[in-house]
Amino acid sequence: MVESKSVGTLIQLQKKDRPQGLYVDRGVVSPKLGKSFSACSLASGLNFGSTKAMPEAAGAVAAAAVADRLHGSKEDRKLAIVLVGLPARGKTFTAVKLTRYLRWLGHETKHFNVGKYRRLKHGANQSADFFRPDNQEGIEARNEVAALAMEDMIDWMHGGGQVGIFDATNSTRKRRYMLMKMAEGNCKIIFLETICNDRNIIERNVRLKIQQSPDYADQPDYEAGLQDFLERLTNYEKGLRASAGRLIYQND
Repeated sequence: MVESKSVGTLIQLQKKDRPQGLYVDRGVVSPKLGKSFSACSLASGLNFGSTKAMPEAAGAVAAAAVADRLHGSKEDRKLAIVLVGLPARGKTFTAVKLTRYLRWLGHETKHFNVGKYRRLKHGANQSADFFRPDNQEGIEARNEVAALAMEDMIDWMHGGGQVGIFDATNSTRKRRYMLMKMAEGNCKIIFLETICNDRNIIERNVRLKIQQSPDYADQPDYEAGLQDFLERLTNYEKGLRASAGRLIYQND
């Protein structure tokens, strides 16, 4: 099981990143909602001993966001929760927990994993080079499958779906802007970022990724798979820059 020690809090995005939607001012216990842009960060550093703290806090954020949407226009009653974060930070784990929790609350919810779309279109055996920030062909291919997943989410919402969980790194402004443009007139968006700086948890998640991910199902050499994934992770980190003790997403 993927682990994270993250809980909800607010981060600021650049003005160009702001979708029309809502932001979560406090994601723990009593989140306050405002009709502006959305940026809910699952930030580490708060003292939550249980690994269950992260999905529970994320669930509180999502539930409050959904409740706020139920009282708006038809468009407002459709919500895309777009995950953001580096690999091995617990995004899919969070997405699965959120999906179950929101369904339990009675909301029609579906998990859209962009990695599945990538494997269906481009195969599972993409090396770390596919994820290089200077690989324009790879960037276009990944944005294409993200758009396909978003189109499926919107189609599902038009058919009666209420909350879509969009599971991918979504780590560039270009990607997030693309998703916001696609959502216009169809649904509202909140961005839910998962951050984990605990190296022990990250290393454990990486090992689980190599053992369980379809990306490495045909890789018999564990060490080779591990090296490839670490290179992939480095490629994502190259798109980030250090600032104020944490990583902040850069422009493309």
